[in-house]
Amino acid sequence: MKKSVVALAAVAAGAFAVLVPSPEPVSAQGKGNIPGMVMQRCDKEIKQYCKDVQPGQGRLGACLYSHSNKLSFDCAYSMYDAADQLLDIRTALDRLANDTSCKSDIAQYCIGVAPVPDLIFLCLKKNFATLTNGCRKVMPEAETMLKRAGVLPN
Repeated sequence: MKKSVVALAAVAAGAFAVLVPSPEPVSAQGKGNIPGMVMQRCDKEIKQYCKDVQPGQGRLGACLYSHSNKLSFDCAYSMYDAADQLLDIRTALDRLANDTSCKSDIAQYCIGVAPVPDLIFLCLKKNFATLTNGCRKVMPEAETMLKRAGVLPN
């Protein structure tokens, strides 16, 4: 069982790199978000194997993955669980961006903005007053998901 959980934890490193591109250290982010929970559950492993790793941009996730054969079950499972939750959030954010009028708002207001969830959200938030009603309506849901993913501060 542990081997399959550790193998599946590999997804976490990629998920953190995609959804948590911020250079802000994950440890500085709220404990109620997904990266903060992984930090708590993998604290021992981070201190032991990744103490010299600069947090951010998926580096801690990659470090933990590089030591996946040495992780406790709790740490490995929390990485797997985080990857699963982050994938769900990414799918929901994609749905909000593509299946609502936010798609036209993104095309209108966010040309040239890197296709990164926090940057797109901040672009839309800056233009909130002129967004379509449909997009304005889903912005609070998107903000909640981005906070949960650790992309925006709580």
